[in-house]
Amino acid sequence: MQAILFADRSGVELSPINKNYSPAMLPLAGKPALEHHIENLKAQGVDEIFLIVGTFARAIQNHFENGARWSLRIRYVLSHKDESPDRVRRRIGGKLQPPFIAARGDIWRNAWLVDLCCDGNFCALSSDLENTALQRVTAEPCSLKALKWPLTSPLHNHASSDDPLQFNPLTSLADYHQIALLSIQAQPPNRLDPDSQQGIGLQTGAQSRIHPVSLESGSALVGDYSRVDIGARLTGQVLIGNHCIIDRGAQLHNSVVLHDSYVGAGLEVKNAIIDKACIIRVDLNTNFIVTDQFLLGSTYQGEGIQFAISLVERLSAATIMLITLPIWPLAVLVAVCLHPQTPVQRRPCYSNKQATDASASLSSVIDTYRFNLPFKLIASLPMLWCVVRGHLKLFGRDATPQPEDSQPHCPESPWHVRYTRLPFGLISPARLRLSTDCDPVTLQLTEIEHGSNNTLASWLGHFGYALKYLLQTRYWFRTRPSLDKAAAKTNG
Repeated sequence: MQAILFADRSGVELSPINKNYSPAMLPLAGKPALEHHIENLKAQGVDEIFLIVGTFARAIQNHFENGARWSLRIRYVLSHKDESPDRVRRRIGGKLQPPFIAARGDIWRNAWLVDLCCDGNFCALSSDLENTALQRVTAEPCSLKALKWPLTSPLHNHASSDDPLQFNPLTSLADYHQIALLSIQAQPPNRLDPDSQQGIGLQTGAQSRIHPVSLESGSALVGDYSRVDIGARLTGQVLIGNHCIIDRGAQLHNSVVLHDSYVGAGLEVKNAIIDKACIIRVDLNTNFIVTDQFLLGSTYQGEGIQFAISLVERLSAATIMLITLPIWPLAVLVAVCLHPQTPVQRRPCYSNKQATDASASLSSVIDTYRFNLPFKLIASLPMLWCVVRGHLKLFGRDATPQPEDSQPHCPESPWHVRYTRLPFGLISPARLRLSTDCDPVTLQLTEIEHGSNNTLASWLGHFGYALKYLLQTRYWFRTRPSLDKAAAKTNG
């Protein structure tokens, strides 16, 4: 069975945490909200999902990848601004055939509602299911207007007072705070790791450290790679995300700590959501930024490094363009003499910026221009403008679209998923180190090895290799096609 799952909310109603999170990726019971929906659909026999993504498309794709972890296939579709679900459905076309499940994945919905929708006797309650942004399509045409955000049905406006965990559209920070804390105790026992139970009411993720004495009362869920120092006090319901540090002396009561947050020693927090340096008091409907990093801050150190590398790359590309600018008129003149019809060639190239079509990949294709010259380095000088504009990195995986028969036939392998997550670049570090006739599998594995190390030292290493190989002839001249064919025959 197929399904179409909408996770394209901008989350403006959840400001200020919408700056760092899509509503679909907010942690609930130790997992993103969207992951609960995918697990529920898989349990009902869904094996292919069209996932409609928006502002945080890249973060969602990096987490769920191709769906292999859930033994299903995920196909990503990037929605346009203010695009209706029916229009998205038309863009997908015949790839999605009835019967299929249509639902929103950026809200909270109990698993039994999905069970009811997939059951053969769902018809009597179909209207109630649509009130929870969930419907089963058995024939075309069928409207999906009930899934358009913001939801308009009366049930959408307020969570059920009898059972808040049945359905909640997460339209406010108070809604999210309530569901996040209630979901700690609502996890089905069969979905919990027995090794994660360190004490009564205490659940921990992988590689997390917390002493049971820190939980004085209530229950708590601590995500992966987090640390709660001895001396910290947790009371009521407490949800702590991944890569968090709760320092000794800190006190948390009925609070949610989002990923990559640091809570300093002696800080007392009640009825709040903590997002790095921001505290949101849901009971007072207010939020403020703490500038003292000894009290609140971020544990993630990669943002500054990546920004610095990106800035250095763009400045380097702009500098090279300015230095080589006097050569450009001469290059154009030589290209006109050699190829009067096409002195400048237009070639497609992948971009790191997101596409807006309904393809499985979120990478867009842009047109680039090169001088029609046999000197490869000089011919590629106009490509530096793509680096300055941010379409390409200076060093990254090959951005030239390759024919299907030249790519390795193992798209579902784990290493291929890692390869597709690497950014595109003007210069391939793997091609600097390997011969021109290496097989695609070796090339992609080498790209993963060098592309996964995103540090300034590795970037300087790539730059040194590039300067070293400028002296080699194969990086100055294009290989003649006749030699390529002769080499292919010899290898054959």
